[in-house]
Amino acid sequence: MTVTKESIVDIVADLAAVSANVNQVSVYFATSTTDTTLTEMLKLDSTRFVISTGSCRRVSGVIVARDTSTGACHEWEFSVLIKNVGGTTSIVGDPLVSDTFYDSATSTWTFDISADDTNDALAMTVGGETGKTIHWAANLSYTEVL
Repeated sequence: MTVTKESIVDIVADLAAVSANVNQVSVYFATSTTDTTLTEMLKLDSTRFVISTGSCRRVSGVIVARDTSTGACHEWEFSVLIKNVGGTTSIVGDPLVSDTFYDSATSTWTFDISADDTNDALAMTVGGETGKTIHWAANLSYTEVL
């Protein structure tokens, strides 16, 4: 296993949750698209953002996307409350998602957030543009109570 900044952050987060039942940390995600097919963003270690049974997380984040050939960019900000009660993962209320900044050429790019009850995870899906390579990055911060 390669030790990265992200894996250290995850380890520290796990230790904090065990010792205090309260956790606050940042997590990084990345992916690329070449068409409009919805693609799930995964953490840098290729895993999902799992919501532990018996926990509640308030998550906020920024998603940034860039067309590698034209440089056109798009940014979204979001916040969501997600919980896992007895193995059932769900979002509390409606996620808040804002198209904060974007070049007009990126107006068809999409970002969505949902609860993935099958994998007990927060799912972030993105869709780009046919024939364009779009790189996507996300930085999430969360506060968790166990």
